[in-house]
Amino acid sequence: IDNHEVITLLSYSAVFILTVLSFKKHYYKYQMGQLSWTMVTVWICVGQLHAVVTNIFTGLFWFVYPVSLVVVNDCMAYFCGQAFGRKLIKREFLRLSPNKTWEGFIGGGLFTVFWAVLAPRLMWRYPGLICQLFDFDNIPHCHAEDAFDFSSGFPLFRPKEYQVVPEVLQPLLGRASVELFPIQVHGIGFGVFASLVAPFGGYLASAIKRAYKVKDFEQTIPGHGGVMDRMDCQLL
Repeated sequence: IDNHEVITLLSYSAVFILTVLSFKKHYYKYQMGQLSWTMVTVWICVGQLHAVVTNIFTGLFWFVYPVSLVVVNDCMAYFCGQAFGRKLIKREFLRLSPNKTWEGFIGGGLFTVFWAVLAPRLMWRYPGLICQLFDFDNIPHCHAEDAFDFSSGFPLFRPKEYQVVPEVLQPLLGRASVELFPIQVHGIGFGVFASLVAPFGGYLASAIKRAYKVKDFEQTIPGHGGVMDRMDCQLL
């Protein structure tokens, strides 16, 4: 749609004005509460989805990769918590979510960082994930079957030697460096960030549900609640 950003802004402004004009005496507090929830919901959904779409057009990798980090963190935190919860660390992790454990939080973080380093090695061979969608046919080597020819057009996916092997281990490993993609090095930061920040989106969602005394946000998915219940860490 031509000028969709202008149309969206004008539509939002019109609704905002009508909302303010609809305020009634004795209902100010209720209406302000409704307006606040609406604004927060719009920001969470529309604001983040705008960034998601931008990332997708930059390359599907930049959508799939960070989403996968949060998914791995959520799943592995659950499995680590089930396997080792309160066996190694007895101290309560979070009063807000009594079922959460230190073992789950730490284990989920370690697996997330591991996946953050491994995933680019698995994904880089697929041009459909790496290429910019709005210029798919014009990127050099975008359709090349040879993975190394393909990577030559994308600096973050060119192998480099990194001097990260400690001197003590060099005789054992027979080398002083390892070959990594730059995106794998950046991935360590992505993994740490996802491990430390994403879980608290889930904790906030738990707090909201406890405040309103509901088990799930919706009942769309049998046994799993709704979309928000599955995507709380991702969105919040």
